Amino acid sequence: EYACELHGVAPRAVGRTLEESTVNILQADQPQARAALQAQIRAAQPLRVDYRVRMPDGAVRWIACRGEYLTERRCVMGTVQDITESK
Repeated sequence: EYACELHGVAPRAVGRTLEESTVNILQADQPQARAALQAQIRAAQPLRVDYRVRMPDGAVRWIACRGEYLTERRCVMGTVQDITESK
């Protein structure tokens, strides 16, 4: 639920597709975030990407996403952190 809160979406709205997972990422950051996710899935590369999300109240937060793709489960496991204050 914390990851959903950081992305400004309801818990059931995250993680179903790449588009659903990146919907609140700012347009300027979407290409790099999507490329990192796709590279992780296709080439089993570790996921390390920072991006900004727009919250429902209009605020912008910086998010650090780290993880790995679990092929057998077809999902990403990792962590997300709000790094807004460090930016």
